[in-house]
Amino acid sequence: MNVPSFGGLRRLLEFVLPNLGSIHFMYAHNAKGGRGGYPVMNGPIDYLKIIRILASLGWDGALVLSYRDEYVSSYRSDVNALKTFIESAGAAVLDKRTIRILNSIMRRLMGGS
Repeated sequence: MNVPSFGGLRRLLEFVLPNLGSIHFMYAHNAKGGRGGYPVMNGPIDYLKIIRILASLGWDGALVLSYRDEYVSSYRSDVNALKTFIESAGAAVLDKRTIRILNSIMRRLMGGS
C-alpha cells in the first residue's frame, strides 16, 4: 500500500479501516510536486499521526521507507525517530479531531449516517 497515493488522511483511513487485517506493510515516503521519495519526517504527510492511529487500531504491520538517493543520509535518523515514537506512550494517544474522523468513517462503513 502506497501511503501518498491516497492524497489525504481521510481517504487513507477509509481504505485502511475495512482492510486493516489484510494490510501487512505500507510503503512510506513523502511527496512534493508530484514526486515521491522524500523523507517521512520532512514533508506534507504527517507520519507520526498515521502511526498513532495505526497503533491505536492495533495494526502490527511493517512501514517500509523509500527515499531518493539524495535523501538516504536522513534515513537512519528518521528510522530512529519513528522507532522512538512508536515505543513511546504518545504513539497510542489520539486527538479529538482524529477520533471524530475515525468515528465518522466507521459509521459510514457500518451503514450509519
